[in-house]
Amino acid sequence: MKYNFSLIIIFLNSCFFVFIENVYAKPVSNSRSLRFDLSLIRQFENINMNKEPCRRVDPFVIRYSDKGNIYSLWYVGARHGPVSQNPTFLVIDWLFQSQDWKPRVIIFEGYPHSFPASEYKNKASICQRNCGESEYLVYSALKFRIPFTGAEPSPGEIRNHLYRKGYSDDDYIGLQVIRTIISGRRKEEIRAIIPGRKIEEQIKQKSWNRLLRDFDVGELIGKRGYKDFLKWFHHKLGKAFNINNMMNIDRNYIRPHSTGNYTQRLSAYVDELRERTILKIVERSLNTYKKVLIVYGSSHHAKHRFVLEKAFSGSYGNEHERVSSAVCSF
Repeated sequence: MKYNFSLIIIFLNSCFFVFIENVYAKPVSNSRSLRFDLSLIRQFENINMNKEPCRRVDPFVIRYSDKGNIYSLWYVGARHGPVSQNPTFLVIDWLFQSQDWKPRVIIFEGYPHSFPASEYKNKASICQRNCGESEYLVYSALKFRIPFTGAEPSPGEIRNHLYRKGYSDDDYIGLQVIRTIISGRRKEEIRAIIPGRKIEEQIKQKSWNRLLRDFDVGELIGKRGYKDFLKWFHHKLGKAFNINNMMNIDRNYIRPHSTGNYTQRLSAYVDELRERTILKIVERSLNTYKKVLIVYGSSHHAKHRFVLEKAFSGSYGNEHERVSSAVCSF
């Protein structure tokens, strides 16, 4: 079956939000709007996970609805990993097969909100349950004819945000290289198809220009090279970067922490932008489509919970039972 897709560009708070909408889902009009208080976003370092719904269980599903039952948000706290080991895929199947509730738009992790429509379709075409949950969501959304979008900030938005915080192009490129190593390694672990060479080869000099273009800093080709990254890594982290031993670079390098090491502090500012961007996408989606499914790593819900509780009930903190229900195990 051939789908008819159109690209909708929505301008909101100086950000562009890109949705892929098909002919089977139309915006729902309503006079009352849902508004998010983004000042309630919490830093993960300040959260006691023992007080969170579902605690450290993942995957889980938290359902939010307002008293008038106009807005409905299903939030899946995902466990990242290969399909052969990942119950998140079972949750996705369960949600798509439900007869009681169907989302009108799907939001997922790992891709900028401005990701090209054609690339989404390419991602779906390679997913035969042998991919990440985001690719599987695209595959399922196309199958069930539901519009969908990524919710990550674009590379340019990350770069500009770090500029405003006083950081340099070297800091931006260095952090993006480390994020690419970690993300690329995880994708290789789940046997997804990565454009181009393996991640180790992409980091080498002959692929450096491609990385700069991916980071949306193509104008720095010839001005910032692989050797500049090596110097930056040694200066900021106090150790040499060893391309032949990259397994030593793990998620701790980019774990957001406002008082951590250099890359953790950089990541804290990126995380600040990231969580705000995600919730702007959710807010816009709820006001446009009313029924929204979001699938993100489980720790994101803890950071978003107070925002969602206040938006749906007017209160937040320990009041989540009033506005939501949880399914914590599958």
